[in-house]
Amino acid sequence: MAHAPPDIMDPYYREVSAHLRPYMRGARGQREAGIATVQFTIDRHGRLVSQRVSHSSGSQTLDSTAISILQRAAPFPPFPEEMIGDRLPLEFQIEFTLR
Repeated sequence: MAHAPPDIMDPYYREVSAHLRPYMRGARGQREAGIATVQFTIDRHGRLVSQRVSHSSGSQTLDSTAISILQRAAPFPPFPEEMIGDRLPLEFQIEFTLR
């Protein structure tokens, strides 16, 4: 698994979060509300290697939409050169709100 000092990892986490933000617009305006927690792994080139819902929103529709958001967002930003390792597991919450 990839690792680096916090001064490298923290900005990279923010970069991944910012990259996801436009795709998460699909989480607004749903007919249901909830929060899905997704775990996913990306490789050093930003390719999505795996994804799963680690904590369900309580709705299969919202959980499927959360996975779809990750798939549409791929590829993610590549790792900074200073990061060691080939894969990085991440976890994010995707909040779905009513229209």
